[in-house]
Amino acid sequence: MIKCFLQTILIVVAGLSLTSHTIIKNPKHGFSNSQILQLTGIEILDTTTILHFHAIYTPGWWINLNEKYYISDVESDEKLFVKASDGIPFNERFTMPESGEVSFKAYFPPIGSGVERIDFTAEDLDRAWTIFDIELNPQSQPEWMQMFGGNWFRPASGNWELGVYNGQIIYQQKIWILNDVELSDGFFQFNVDSEGDIKTIFAHINEDDNILAGFSRSALQEYVRIEKLAAAELEKDDALFELPIFNLDSVKFTGLLKDYTPRVGSFVFTIYVNNILTGDQESYTSSVLPDGTFEIMIPLYYPHEVYVRSEFYSASLFLEPGKDVLVMFDLSSRYESVLYMGENARLIRELSGFNVHQNFNYREVESKILGMSHMDFKAYCDSVKKVTQQFFEEYARVNNLSAKAIQVRELDFIYQFLSIALEYHWTFENAYRQKHNIPRTQRELPVKIPVAEIDFYDFMTDEIIHNPLALLSDGYNSFVNRIKHNRILTQNEGADCYSQARIMQLLLESGFEFTEEELSMIDLMKKLEDESFLADMLPYSVEDVQNFVNKNEEYIEGFLAQNEYSGIFNLPDFCSYLLEQGIPVSPEEKILVAQVEEFQNSDKYNEMNDTWEQVNNFYSGYAHLTDMAITYHQYSRRLTHLNSFFGIELGLVTDIMYSQDILRRIVSQMTPLTDSDVERIQANISDPFIKEYLAVSNQSVIDKIELNKLTSVHNIQEVPDTDLENVFDAIISKYKGKVVYVDFWATWCGPCRSGMTRIIPLKEELSDEDIVFVYITNPSSPKNAWKNMIAEIKGDHYRVSNEEWEVFRNRFDITGIPHYVLVDKNGEVVNPKVQFGISNNDLKNLFMKYLN
Repeated sequence: MIKCFLQTILIVVAGLSLTSHTIIKNPKHGFSNSQILQLTGIEILDTTTILHFHAIYTPGWWINLNEKYYISDVESDEKLFVKASDGIPFNERFTMPESGEVSFKAYFPPIGSGVERIDFTAEDLDRAWTIFDIELNPQSQPEWMQMFGGNWFRPASGNWELGVYNGQIIYQQKIWILNDVELSDGFFQFNVDSEGDIKTIFAHINEDDNILAGFSRSALQEYVRIEKLAAAELEKDDALFELPIFNLDSVKFTGLLKDYTPRVGSFVFTIYVNNILTGDQESYTSSVLPDGTFEIMIPLYYPHEVYVRSEFYSASLFLEPGKDVLVMFDLSSRYESVLYMGENARLIRELSGFNVHQNFNYREVESKILGMSHMDFKAYCDSVKKVTQQFFEEYARVNNLSAKAIQVRELDFIYQFLSIALEYHWTFENAYRQKHNIPRTQRELPVKIPVAEIDFYDFMTDEIIHNPLALLSDGYNSFVNRIKHNRILTQNEGADCYSQARIMQLLLESGFEFTEEELSMIDLMKKLEDESFLADMLPYSVEDVQNFVNKNEEYIEGFLAQNEYSGIFNLPDFCSYLLEQGIPVSPEEKILVAQVEEFQNSDKYNEMNDTWEQVNNFYSGYAHLTDMAITYHQYSRRLTHLNSFFGIELGLVTDIMYSQDILRRIVSQMTPLTDSDVERIQANISDPFIKEYLAVSNQSVIDKIELNKLTSVHNIQEVPDTDLENVFDAIISKYKGKVVYVDFWATWCGPCRSGMTRIIPLKEELSDEDIVFVYITNPSSPKNAWKNMIAEIKGDHYRVSNEEWEVFRNRFDITGIPHYVLVDKNGEVVNPKVQFGISNNDLKNLFMKYLN
């Protein structure tokens, strides 16, 4: 028995001695999309390839290595799928331990001989781990790369100012192509080129192993590695933000994905900017180029946080007008994964390191709020704020934060927590819906949500709400929004009735000047809308006529269809139609109809018609200002409520609210005003910058519309004339043989417009594929605004009726917009509700599934 066992061991040992076994520790690699997973080693055998990983992730959260993962030779399309794992279960979710760390191995089939580089990724998996260009035959680096390769920082400010990589150098906020490297007189000379700007960077290492570098040997700056940076040694920066805050400018946001390769797939960066003067969220997008770079120009007119999103990165960054930013992504590095370069890089870095909401537990709030009063909720918010402030004070001390960083976060503590406190109604409603499983489609709740007493609003002072420095806080935007839509300020809005005469009166109150003749016409409009005046003029009761029509409402549609409705509802003809259909009409009703018919044949009726025609013609010249008149009325009422309830006077917040109401129509709806209209509105605004911004924005829209006119718009399509139930299929039949991506949207929908902007690069990438982008809206999109907007939206556009939209809504369960539907080449709906916010890469994969 022992002899057999020894023979077996000898056979195994002999086998191992004949088997090729290569071990590579911490292999070099290119682009990686995750900091969770670190590649620590590779074993290459004749029978298998083993990848060693170390994962660091949140305890209690899960990771998963499944059969979709594979390795492949960079020079080949062959995929070698993982067969087994060791350290974590294969094809199962693994929950991270309390340590938040785990090491494991993944076993793949053997790779062929002579393979230099491999990729590790997955097939058809959202957010899969990917590591590209893993080197299996690492070459020694040149001397200059060993000395200077990597990232270098200024010791005084802690700012990243130099990056030296294979083929690229980042310096002076530019990405330079490295042409060659020379050694002369003790200096390494890096000959670089940036879009034709050819220069030489001189560099050498000093006795402290730090780098001295610059464009001139006589003007060198000292830089250190990140491990030598100590926050306590950073120079003190006591400069604060000062007034004025507004500044009409822009920011160039440039980026580099280190070690990027197009094999990774197409990435899109989108920057979302909350525009407090329009009330909209604007989006600016750029695709990553094959060399890993991208650039976005962002209009910006005051310092505040914007939101940067891509397939692998999501963050809020504090930007300042006129101060460009360069960002470098190296996700294979745990400590230098994202670096910022620019005049305000330190501020970006400092503010990115602390989240004001980190101690606010929304789940805890929702579990308690049903038993809280407004005052209880505000006290809870205040207690969380105080705890978070203590954390921040320690964070600021340890990291030697600049005065500007402290200034911004202190404003955040005021406005972000006040904004949360003002969300009592919404938070209560959400908690109640969750507890009682009430869907959003049910508008009314069987509970009366408590209303705040005036004491709750003790923070509503001119000093708090009109503070221009508050613009620095991202919370101020939300704070203004919560005030604007607060129930105290919006009470009774739904009860307003805006007749023609009322609209003209509101225009008069808002500063419009009318001639004596026009004022007389307005008086006449008021008379015609006066019930007592009409009662004296008419030989019958208007109320009786309305009751008769309401009683027979179900027959109106058939009557209108039979009589080819021309816009004038004729009561005698309607009565005749009812009798023809066998619908009973009482003797009293017949007498009423006869009175109406007799009056319609009288001279008095013709005179009234002439008067109405004059009034309507007069009003039509001002109808386009209806929204402005209503906006001014709501603005005036807000001012009255702010003053009567809180003692708030005119100032920044009232200017912002009015600006949002006006500019949303101008910018979002692309419906500009005349110069005289702009001047009238400016008269109601006190802030000089907001006045200027209103005029600049209006002119910008005018210029854009004129530019669009130069390009003929051929993308407006006729809605097929067929039964309501068949309209969608009739639209789709036009595109047989193509994949169709249908976007249900409206001109007033911010997320709709943002989604369109985000997929522009994808549409360009797929321009040669058999795919069509179809956009469908309804009459809620004003026709002129719709025509102005779609000139910039490539695709086929349809504007359907409310009845047709209702059929679509029921068919595809459209509960909100944007709503996306995917149709295959055979005209079959394959996805009635494509996920909103899906990445361009995932959307492309979805399209390709049906294109191929």
